[in-house]
Amino acid sequence: MPDGFKQAAFDYDAYFSRTTAGKCPHILLTVAADNYSKIEILDIVSNLKEHIRFSTGQIFEVSNY
Repeated sequence: MPDGFKQAAFDYDAYFSRTTAGKCPHILLTVAADNYSKIEILDIVSNLKEHIRFSTGQIFEVSNY
């Protein structure tokens, strides 16, 4: 890993995935904390709901620190 890196798993500004495998198909959008305040999360959620059969959802924060 480059100097100064402690972890490479979260080296991105945004990550988006969708899976229909298994019993719990889901959409996952991960955004760096610095960018979260810059996006209109409710607009994004509303837009994504137009493309899936939605029954429940969560918005949550995680941290490595």
